[in-house]
Amino acid sequence: MRSCSLFVALLLVASLLFPATSRAEWPSGQTFTDGATLDVTPEGFDALSDAIPTLVPSYISLPTDTYGYNVYEADYGTCCDPIFGWICWTCWEYVFAIWNGWASIQLDDVTLQPEDGFLALSANATIALNRSWDPMKVYGYVEAGINDLGISLSIDQQCDAWTDAIAVGLSASVYLEVRTGPDGRYLDVTIPRMNWDTDLGGDDLHLDDCFLGELIDFIQGVGGVFGFDPIGEIIGLLEDQIDAQIQSLIPDIEGLIEDAFAQARVEESVDIAGTVLDIALQPYDIQVTPSGARLAMSGSFAAEPHPCVADYGITGSLETAGTLQPIGVAPAGVTAPHHIGAMVSDDFVNSGLFAAWNAGLLCYDLQETETLPINTALLTLLSRDAYGELFPSAAPMIISTSPHLPPEAFPTGSHDFNVEIRDMGLDIYAELDYRMARMLGNELEADAGLDFDFDTTTGELTIDVTFDADDIRNAITYNEIAPAYTDQLEDAFGSLLETLLTPLLGDLLTDITFPVPSFVGFGVQDLEYAATGPQEDFFGLFGLVGTVGYDNSGGCGESGSCEGGCSTTTAPGLLLLLPPALFAFLRRRRR
Repeated sequence: MRSCSLFVALLLVASLLFPATSRAEWPSGQTFTDGATLDVTPEGFDALSDAIPTLVPSYISLPTDTYGYNVYEADYGTCCDPIFGWICWTCWEYVFAIWNGWASIQLDDVTLQPEDGFLALSANATIALNRSWDPMKVYGYVEAGINDLGISLSIDQQCDAWTDAIAVGLSASVYLEVRTGPDGRYLDVTIPRMNWDTDLGGDDLHLDDCFLGELIDFIQGVGGVFGFDPIGEIIGLLEDQIDAQIQSLIPDIEGLIEDAFAQARVEESVDIAGTVLDIALQPYDIQVTPSGARLAMSGSFAAEPHPCVADYGITGSLETAGTLQPIGVAPAGVTAPHHIGAMVSDDFVNSGLFAAWNAGLLCYDLQETETLPINTALLTLLSRDAYGELFPSAAPMIISTSPHLPPEAFPTGSHDFNVEIRDMGLDIYAELDYRMARMLGNELEADAGLDFDFDTTTGELTIDVTFDADDIRNAITYNEIAPAYTDQLEDAFGSLLETLLTPLLGDLLTDITFPVPSFVGFGVQDLEYAATGPQEDFFGLFGLVGTVGYDNSGGCGESGSCEGGCSTTTAPGLLLLLPPALFAFLRRRRR
């Protein structure tokens, strides 16, 4: 159990004691440039590098021409410069061809190390061209002679060829930059080129089942006067393919890193109990230092204002700007070192709560429906002595809310996510003497929370909703009809809320479970939750990533696994789910 910090306690007292006009506020629709951040520590990049070898196919067919050849060289009737000034070597014709070529590549010891302004990528690779059990086919045909001496040579041979496994060292600089595109700002990862080195030579090449070696020796022995070196051609092919395959890794590695950060981007409209809230969260800056990388996100909330709260004089959310922890510094109670850290400021969350409140989320006039018996029988349930004679039979009744203050969320408290609702007016009107009369005026306050639980076996994140009638406190502020029963009515008011709460809120009180995405066997291994920042005013999620046994690559779609319902709402949306639940009645008449 975490206790409320002195800073948050003083802030809460100030927000309750001072009128709205004295509040330090973020304006409605404020864009927060530090609303959320996503950190990856050096240990996180090291874990992320473990996923890179899984991107590399073990078998790669070498490119071919339209006839199916990997290499095809031919020449006919070429006369070279005279040898010793009088002997002319004439290649009447030759053909050299290779087909059935394929390559294998295996990456080992991959590392991603953050440096100043870039990531240093290094790896060891083992690459081979074919194997003895499935060799490439090499064909050589020569009809040649020395005109002046009457010497001729005719060779027509096909060989099996392969190479030994070749050790290759890889290195690259990985640059991360936030760019602006047609759909907004995004993280762009660029690897200009993969550098590599190897000791590759003719000894790594094996030829079998032919006399082509004699042809090669003969051609090389006369100084390569054909202008064509079969060994060099095969080695060149191998080098070209090594380079091609190494460079082909670049898009996958770039995509892997981009995907790791892209989970934080949000562009969606969230319908919370009928109020539509537009959430925008996208990267605006990234810093890479030896301590790790931090992707800073800018975000905002938008919703149409509602006249029901216009008279309360609150034009923005509470401002309590704070400072983030340095990259890689975990708050007390979080396992260190962590791999990833996602932090959302309380100001950003509260701006979302304000936007929802300003849109009239907590403004309701509830009347009786077929499934919800809102009538004066509820008043007699509170006190038959006070209301029994006034309402001998059930009469129409209205429950009306007046949310004078927007809800506020705090990272500190008894839950992972704590919400406080204060100064919530609730008036009860009933039909008395053929008119709707105000029977009771109440002021409510409530405390609620979310607690997170991550299942390392299934990769599912469960959000436990903690909210019931005992979390609501009531004070009667108006009672002209039965003033002598005020104390009794206050004590009994909890039973009325308990009667209404479950049928009104329904599934909103049900725990939420959804799968955390994984890809290529890589995902979140563990998650922890804690308030973070020097003032503990950031919501923090800290985790370990690596190889996992669950497969949530399908998300919440047809191939995803979801228990208890699916939610495609991302982290910021989830942070906004609880506060509206207090009076997000499923059956209501909106003002």
